[in-house]
Parts: sequence; structure tokens; C-alpha cells
Amino acid sequence: MQALFTTFNPSVTEEVANSEAALTFPIHPMKIPLEDDYEDILQKALSGWQLDVETLHSRSGLSRAAVTNALDGCVEEVTARALAPLLQLDADALLAIGKRSWEPARERFTGLKQISTAFRNMRVNAWILHDANSGDAAIFDTGTDEKLLLDYLRGNKLTPRGLFLTHAHADHILALPALRRELPHLSVYAPSGEPVSSAIPLSAGHCIRAGTLTVEVRSTPGHSPDGLTYLVPLGDRNIAFVGDALFAGSMGGAANAWQEALTAVRRQILSLPGDTVLCPGHGPATTVKEERRHNPFHALHFKD
Repeated sequence: MQALFTTFNPSVTEEVANSEAALTFPIHPMKIPLEDDYEDILQKALSGWQLDVETLHSRSGLSRAAVTNALDGCVEEVTARALAPLLQLDADALLAIGKRSWEPARERFTGLKQISTAFRNMRVNAWILHDANSGDAAIFDTGTDEKLLLDYLRGNKLTPRGLFLTHAHADHILALPALRRELPHLSVYAPSGEPVSSAIPLSAGHCIRAGTLTVEVRSTPGHSPDGLTYLVPLGDRNIAFVGDALFAGSMGGAANAWQEALTAVRRQILSLPGDTVLCPGHGPATTVKEERRHNPFHALHFKD
């Protein structure tokens, strides 16, 4: 049986998610918007390359007002095409996001659950991947509400075999103490360079058995000092849990390690087969093929 990527959204489905029916029958997939808008992408690139409005004004020939308006979210094609090369962005991909004419195709995949929870003024993802034959499951990041994770595991009679943290930022580990109380024997793994109390440290090259699942560890620093990506083969597809190294159509901020972040994503994530499913820390799932074509930060690098 195949299941769509589905998302628990407590603000909308709290009553349903707490019911027995929600655990027995599939919840209709909820559309998750892109994490970053046009202006977010421009601002991340501006910060990453350590540029400023005055520099963009003088190098682009645009007025200061045009530059400022773009950074505030005003989408104009002439402005976008003038700014994109200065920020090393793909102009077509940038405009597609600005005009809201692209979003990643909605994939069908058995055994993958996206759980979206609130953190301050944004939403953060946790993911559960399970083997339908054995019922073994792996959790990737915790989000902010352990109850949704536990309800899904218990309601689907899954056995959690490991919790894998992509990085140690607060929104990705907030539910960890509560999960440990409820699942005291669960092995927790975290980047060796971002210590988490009582977690087993991991680094690139490690390969962990989580029941019948195999989890390969890849190094994707930049957004965080020692961020990790976890690659799991399941059936005839690969699934990569990328944390905030990459989003659908964007990437996590890395003002102090921008080139390192770009290089890590291209070498460790976007080098994977095109149909590899990418599960980010924020926003919707995507694929390697989609991001090579449509991510403004990376599309230029992969053009023929």
C-alpha cells in the first residue's frame, strides 16, 4: 500500500490527531508551503556573500529603491535578472518562486511521515520512516511536540529503533527530553561536533543499523557547524533527511560558512540519484531532481 507524504498540523487537526480514528485511517495530506519566499532567498544570498544594498546598487545599475524593494519582496523581472548574477542565483528559478509558479511535485512513498509542529513564528519538521514489513521505524529530529510522534508510532504499531538528530538547534530537539522519558531505551544519535547530552556521536562515514533500516551518515555543515544528512535506502528509492542544509527551493542560512554550505549540499546531497526523496527541517519534501532544476542557489551549478 502506498501513502502520500502526510503532515500532522496541530493548529488545524488537533481534534482529529488526538482521536483513535486518526491513527487508524490516513489523514488527508496537508499542503506545506515553501519555507522561503523570494525576499528570503535574496536576503540569504546577500548575507552569505557578505554584500550590501549599496554594492548591489552600484554593480547592477539599479536604483537603491529597486534593490530595497526587491529585498522587501517586490518581484520585478528586470530587477531579479539584474540581481541574480551578483548573488550567484539562478534567475529563472528565483522568479518562479517569486511568482509562485513552482513547487515540488507531490510524491507518493510508503512508510514516510512528516510531522509539522509550531516553533515561535514558524513550523519545523520531524520525520518518521518505517519498514512496512518489519514495523521498524527511525525518527529524524523531534520538532516541538512529542505527543504527535508517539501517537503515530503507537497507533501504527511501529517499533522505534533510533532517533537521529540532523543538528542541535533548539527547534529540532525541543521534544527530546519528553521523548526520552516515554522511550527510555531509544538510542539517540547526534553530530559529534554538536554534542547533545547522552546522545551517541556520529560523523561522516558512519553506518547505523536501526532494526531493518540502514542509516548512512553524510557531513553537511554550514547552517550548523557539524550538520549531518542521513541517507536511508528503502525499497527502490533513497530517502535523505537533510535538516536545514537544504529546503525545497532554498537552503538554511549560513552567513559565516556560506561557501562551505553550498559545497556540502552539492557534493553530499545533490550528487545523489535524481529520484532521491529529500526531507528537510522546514517546508515540504522534494527530490534531488527538483532541486537541481529549481533551487535558485544551486540550479546554475547543474545546468548543462
